[in-house]
Amino acid sequence: DGRYWPSEVHEVVYQPDQFTGMGIMLGKYTAKNIREARAAVAAAGAGARPCGTVLWFHHADANPYWAEGATPACQIGDHVFYGELSH
Repeated sequence: DGRYWPSEVHEVVYQPDQFTGMGIMLGKYTAKNIREARAAVAAAGAGARPCGTVLWFHHADANPYWAEGATPACQIGDHVFYGELSH
């Protein structure tokens, strides 16, 4: 709704500190990866919520301090998603 985050997807993705390495890692993605990501964004924009309502996520190889003790809502590929973070 614009109160917390920008209203356009590209503004969210490229805002400072939002997605670590976004600018650096673009070269490693294949055309298939990009098509799948675009399809996922379109599905989310249409209301798909395969993990329910989530607000946080991280790469499966990361161990962020904020996720310690939290129960993941689901994992999709290499990303772990969380709804409420009750500690």
